[in-house]
Amino acid sequence: MLTSVQKVFLTHVQSEYGILQQITAKQIKYVSVKYGIPYPQWLTKDQYRISRSLYRIPGETMISQPTESKEEISARIRETYEAMDELVQAVAANTVNSLVIAGGAGLGKSYTVNKTLQKVNQGDYGYVFHRGYLKATHLFRLLYENRFKGQVVVLDDCDLWHDETALNILKAALELKPTRRIGWGSEKVFLDEDGEEIPRYFDFEGSVIFLTNLSVRDLIASGSKNAPHLAAIESRSLLLDLKIKTKEEYMIKIKQTLEGGMLRDIGITKPQEEEIVSFMEDNIEKLSDVSLRMIEKIAALYKAKPESWMKICRTVCFK
Repeated sequence: MLTSVQKVFLTHVQSEYGILQQITAKQIKYVSVKYGIPYPQWLTKDQYRISRSLYRIPGETMISQPTESKEEISARIRETYEAMDELVQAVAANTVNSLVIAGGAGLGKSYTVNKTLQKVNQGDYGYVFHRGYLKATHLFRLLYENRFKGQVVVLDDCDLWHDETALNILKAALELKPTRRIGWGSEKVFLDEDGEEIPRYFDFEGSVIFLTNLSVRDLIASGSKNAPHLAAIESRSLLLDLKIKTKEEYMIKIKQTLEGGMLRDIGITKPQEEEIVSFMEDNIEKLSDVSLRMIEKIAALYKAKPESWMKICRTVCFK
């Protein structure tokens, strides 16, 4: 009988590669890194080992899922992004204190959230984006500087999920009530961006949006020491999983985004756009990545070298 952690890993294997009977060490590492879950040491034990770098997959969780038509996938993805827009508006209005948006890289999470918040705030800054590394001390200051009702802090792909201090601060900030008290229990003095001292305790009325490439539920299921903190954050937040995992689903999302004129905005005509999309579809298994970022790279090469862009793409965009 497999544990929940083992089933989580095997579910990701299936979403990435389909139904397999065997898996290579390279594939195991790829799934573990991509989805931010612990390396499955259990799968490399003798009972599953076929050879030095090849392992047998337990069959009990590799069950074929009901297939969706392209039309059904397209409708699901479109509905998900419409829901994202409405949820971000609810966060901006402080109707929702916290929203977690989880999905793979290159799906337009940052772009969509930024566009919606600009629309809500009519171009004025009622929100702040923070990307990349974030210490718990800076998180405390960031929440203080954006503590008033109507202000939104967007944490974009910040590696907070393994920082217990940051998670404890977030648990206080995301309580399900209009005003939440946040404190830092030490003698350390913090200064805001104007050099003014930040009190050790303050009331927070703003909202927080998390954008992450990882699955929070999978991290909770992994049983790490911070899993209880993550579970507490999930219970205080709305969690939107984009559920776009296969290359076919990525291509459908790419085409939907192109409908809004993403490539036309950089001077790519409709026929050229169709040529680029056709190139991606014909080479979908060879591309090192299938995402909105990839089509932007290919479009840039098309503009720079319209006579030889395909040759260059095969050199720099293929695995």
